[in-house]
Amino acid sequence: MDNFVTIIVNHITYICFGLMWVMCFFTAWSYGKIKRVQNKKEKSNKKNTPSCTPVSIVIPSHNQAQELYHHLPSILEQDYELFEVIVVNDGSTDETEDVLKHLELKYSNLRHTFVPGNTRHVSHKRLALTIGVKSALYEWILFTEPSCHPDSELWIESMAQNFTPDTNIVLGSVNIEKASAGKIQFHHTYHQLQYLSWVVNHKAYCCMPGNVAYRKSFFLKHKGFANDIHLVGGAIELLVNRNSTKKNTKIELSQAATITDANHIGNDYRTWRTRRMYHTETLQHLQDTKGYRFVFNIKQYTIHLFHMSCMVALIYSAIQEHWITSAIIFLAFLLLNSIKIILFNRSCKTINAPTFYFSFLWYEMFIIWWQIYSWFKHSQAPRNIFYRKAL
Repeated sequence: MDNFVTIIVNHITYICFGLMWVMCFFTAWSYGKIKRVQNKKEKSNKKNTPSCTPVSIVIPSHNQAQELYHHLPSILEQDYELFEVIVVNDGSTDETEDVLKHLELKYSNLRHTFVPGNTRHVSHKRLALTIGVKSALYEWILFTEPSCHPDSELWIESMAQNFTPDTNIVLGSVNIEKASAGKIQFHHTYHQLQYLSWVVNHKAYCCMPGNVAYRKSFFLKHKGFANDIHLVGGAIELLVNRNSTKKNTKIELSQAATITDANHIGNDYRTWRTRRMYHTETLQHLQDTKGYRFVFNIKQYTIHLFHMSCMVALIYSAIQEHWITSAIIFLAFLLLNSIKIILFNRSCKTINAPTFYFSFLWYEMFIIWWQIYSWFKHSQAPRNIFYRKAL
């Protein structure tokens, strides 16, 4: 027994490294979940017949005339039998009204409405979405944004294949324009993959708001945004989180169902940090999030613990002149990082997102620090900026 204890004490550095390696391997394996889910779906699905479920697409817009002019046609010209597009003009002072009237002359399936100008103390975004849903002719609603355009003419059809009797919510992927800075793209893609993979076995934690399908009757039954009508941000994210269950929510991962946000923040880091701060406020209002946050934080802390244990193990083995052990530790380090890069990029390609190779290892280490910075900025910000009325 004493010899066993002595061995443990003498090799505690190697044992810690081994444990951290195993934990990081499970993190790496989780990065490939989206690819595995899509492969399984493609193998199990029979040839799907095109869905004939009518769809209403609701788009809230505030001073986004140029975005509507450039991106609405790609939605209005979708290869789908029966759908309508409803744009809700939220008090725009630019050429939005003229653009919509011009497009309505060309497209019979486009119509628009507006948010009353005297509305106060409520979120205009939520009110616009509610007006759009209530004016929709059909049961299934697709929410998107003026700056978003589908990557395929089969976007509606791909999402509609998930409209089963037991389904109330369908989440698709949203990528940002490739001109955006690398770390902004990575931050967006990383969190999107975490959100989508979580839905496979749980209720939705969060979502990307530009590509969500929702039942109209389900929206009205749960009184839409009644619980958070005063919040500025997080409209679709909170709507999905609060009403999602493991059984009523599906994800659509095909590239045909992907949306691209073509008017993202590019290289504007200040805007990016501001958006993260507002998203931090949204996280305060999500429900049933302990499981997701626990797993997410474990993944982030394990990354840094693994690097620390690897460094300590290499130094210790060098001091002890265990050169073979040093070589094994170094190869294990390279193997794990290679697995992470490969699996993460396979999932990226599945949803037509940008890929990351050696930059992935760099950005991955900063996820937890970006999160901490956002929480700090959020704690320093005045509370009234997150609300449409006084607290």
